[in-house]
Amino acid sequence: SLQTGYLPRVLIFNLQESSDCPLVILNEHTFGVSAVAFSPDNRYLASIGTPNDGFLYVWSINPRTGAARLHSSNKCTSFIRSMVWMGNSIITVGTRHVKVWRVDSGQSSSPSKQRFSPEGIPLPSTAQSTAIRTLAGRNCLLGVLVETTFSCVTSISEDVAIVCSEKGDVCLLDDNDGQKLIKVGHVGFAVTCISANIARRFVCVGGRGRMKTIGFEELLKGNFLVESPDTNSGLSSSQLGSGTLYALASTTEICIAVNSEHAILVSKNNLVSQGSTPLTAHRDPVLGVR
Repeated sequence: SLQTGYLPRVLIFNLQESSDCPLVILNEHTFGVSAVAFSPDNRYLASIGTPNDGFLYVWSINPRTGAARLHSSNKCTSFIRSMVWMGNSIITVGTRHVKVWRVDSGQSSSPSKQRFSPEGIPLPSTAQSTAIRTLAGRNCLLGVLVETTFSCVTSISEDVAIVCSEKGDVCLLDDNDGQKLIKVGHVGFAVTCISANIARRFVCVGGRGRMKTIGFEELLKGNFLVESPDTNSGLSSSQLGSGTLYALASTTEICIAVNSEHAILVSKNNLVSQGSTPLTAHRDPVLGVR
């Protein structure tokens, strides 16, 4: 969040060093940053601002030094809840919004904006002297979900992503099928976070005190039962207490969940253990884990 007297920033750190000093500080956002995401090959970093900020930036990252150069950008004034890379594209989801952005080598100039200090003094632009590419975006067809707020998204391949809503809808986005969003099921609770386990071919979706796992086969076929009980072979469910899950991350063997009660919960073989490990460092809400 934006603090009085401070500009919103994106900080890039070198995890191989113990220094708290960031390698790069990106000051292009004016009002706040909603999400950041590295591309799968780590060549690019995407950062998207709050609706008042209104811009999505893609930064080219130097693999040796970590230096960032503004590669492309475009306006995005929607309320964004989540952002993820799908191959060479970026997906943003939010209130009545699912959009695919293409990262390419086009040469057209993108929109620009004047930045100001907290005192209202115009600041010099940090954009490169060369023309910044325009980030081309296309809205997905939402159909019956046109009034939906989409809460989270994860990619399961370079062409396919899973999008969930705050009402519990689970949707399939196939980039090879005209960017249509198809509802394939419902998990029975409001979804706040999602994580894909590519190696074991399932996704975990979490919400208030609940987590479900869904196999890729059921998702791709689009035939797991709407609001089904936990008897479907492609679904398994766990009770996680009263806290709302803020973030999920999966490895080959385990799934890590961070909840609103400042606790970390560890699951193995898709079943969350009864105990949780509270971390005293988590005095403020933790909104992500990777």
